[in-house]
Amino acid sequence: MSAPHRPEARRRHRRVVMSLAAAALVLAGCGSSDVADVADGADVADSIEVRDTVNPAQRGIAAGPRSAMIAGLAFAPDPVHVVYGYSVEWTNNDDVTHTVTSTSDLEFDSGELEPGMKFSVSFDEPSADHTYVCTIHGSMEGTVEVSGPAK
Repeated sequence: MSAPHRPEARRRHRRVVMSLAAAALVLAGCGSSDVADVADGADVADSIEVRDTVNPAQRGIAAGPRSAMIAGLAFAPDPVHVVYGYSVEWTNNDDVTHTVTSTSDLEFDSGELEPGMKFSVSFDEPSADHTYVCTIHGSMEGTVEVSGPAK
């Protein structure tokens, strides 16, 4: 590098060092056991929990209730995308009875849905995906993907 660029490189290096020191202080204030690793030169990215801060609308997920249907012995859409705090409503558009029954940690069960009936579940907690099945037709499976709040 030529001489005029050296002061800028030093300033950039100072900023990186200060950022790492600030991250170590933040982690120390949180009581993290990873502070020693950061101080020893470990990768800061490995020591900091990164949360998904992307607005769900930027990923094409608008806030609001979602509609899903049961037709042709299938759930659609699959997966259903919903922002937490909102609900999904399934409508049985098929000619036969179905259920919408959770197979994951959030327990829900529609009971028997005759043709034309609806069933709704509110997803009030940010969490992992929720899977469900039709207990009458075991090959019918679906997923609800719950994302963070709209901002």
